[in-house]
Amino acid sequence: MKYRTQAGVEVELSEEDLRKLRKTEEGKHTPEALFEKACRNIAHIADKKEDDVHDEKSIKEALGEIVRFGSSSEVGDAIFEAAEAAASYIEMKTGR
Repeated sequence: MKYRTQAGVEVELSEEDLRKLRKTEEGKHTPEALFEKACRNIAHIADKKEDDVHDEKSIKEALGEIVRFGSSSEVGDAIFEAAEAAASYIEMKTGR
């Protein structure tokens, strides 16, 4: 079967490969996956281990450190990631 990549290139894939690709793409955009990604990014900005930032409380603590000690660029990046985490968290809890 033909598949068009994000770059607009058409490639030929078997049905099995196409099924795996679609399953992978769907998993990347789940609220859970987006929340985990935002947590990892906040941990990276705060110079913490990825496992240390995983819930609402640890996100708040990491953001506090970033605001106190980070550059303005890091604060801006952290605010964006916090918004992503909040939106994903709400979607996980409400299903919307």
